[in-house]
Amino acid sequence: MELYQAKVQKLAASATLGLITTVFLGKTSDLVKLNMEARKEYGIDIKLVVDDDLNTATFMVNDSGILMEDGIVIDKASEFRNLSEKDQLNMEDRIRVMAGSSPSDKLLLLQRLKKKGQVVAVVGASSRDSPVLEEADLGYSVGELAKEASDVIIMGQKSITNIFPILGFGRCVCNNIQKFVQLQLTLNISAFTINYILLLSIMPEPIGLLELLWVNLLMDIFGVLALAQPPPITEIAMDPPKFGEKGFQYLTKTVWRNIVAQACYQVTVVLILYFKGKWILGTNQKVLEAMIFNCYVSCQVTVLINARGIQYGRMENNMFWVLVAAIVILQVAFMEIMAVLSPVGRLDLKQWALCVGIAVFSFPLGWVAK
Repeated sequence: MELYQAKVQKLAASATLGLITTVFLGKTSDLVKLNMEARKEYGIDIKLVVDDDLNTATFMVNDSGILMEDGIVIDKASEFRNLSEKDQLNMEDRIRVMAGSSPSDKLLLLQRLKKKGQVVAVVGASSRDSPVLEEADLGYSVGELAKEASDVIIMGQKSITNIFPILGFGRCVCNNIQKFVQLQLTLNISAFTINYILLLSIMPEPIGLLELLWVNLLMDIFGVLALAQPPPITEIAMDPPKFGEKGFQYLTKTVWRNIVAQACYQVTVVLILYFKGKWILGTNQKVLEAMIFNCYVSCQVTVLINARGIQYGRMENNMFWVLVAAIVILQVAFMEIMAVLSPVGRLDLKQWALCVGIAVFSFPLGWVAK
């Protein structure tokens, strides 16, 4: 966020940034002409809500380039205030400018927008805006004037124009949260299903507590860092958040398809190896147990890569691949240490290659699920 001269005061605001659909602008005396093409690309509605008269507000509109297509200009905020709630809800989406607005008028328009499911960010420049900033889903303050009521403080000469890339940063955060939820649910659903099936069969579980702790440790630390690597301004940043009947959902149908497909594959692989591995591979029980666990961890790595996607440039991917390599190296070290300290067998190169091959097969499965 330092790149955009912004300070996030509340951690949850990092995710809320990615859900914004509407931005309230107030005084725009410090603005350069907004790049309206960028506003179109981000898919965010801009409303100019000021306490100035209509002439001054019109000048601001022309200066900032706010689009007026199919829009409504409110000469005096009292016109909107005096309407019935039903009429207010019917027109609030199309309001582009509302002149002569008091803080209570801004608050009223904000409440109507939120009631219709909009996620609203308000840019405040004075302490008078504190009630609106507190009510907004996300409160921006320009400089230090209303920082106590704000979630994000933006500073610098181009502070207003930094709003869009900051919102894009938030969309990347939301996308990374979604990917991490997918990774963790795949891991835990598959482990639970495997152990539950074998518990019902009165068979010892193939993935013990130590192994589960280890794979969760790998993914919670290195997996999180790897998923956090995409640069802020990408195609994801330009993609508006998609809201369903229940608002924004991290667990979309696509995410569930990925989870179910990968979890089913992992469960199938582990159970086949568990019950038929000796006969298929011609190996002993100790080596088989090591292969089962190694296949399971290798599958999590492919799920991580599938979740991350390869849609970014090579340079942006460098740190991601470094972290993936770190996971692989640590897994190799763990398997070698386990072979010395516990009755788990040591894998040869052929068996390692087989584990990797089984895991790699989940790549096309992930592409189909997407």
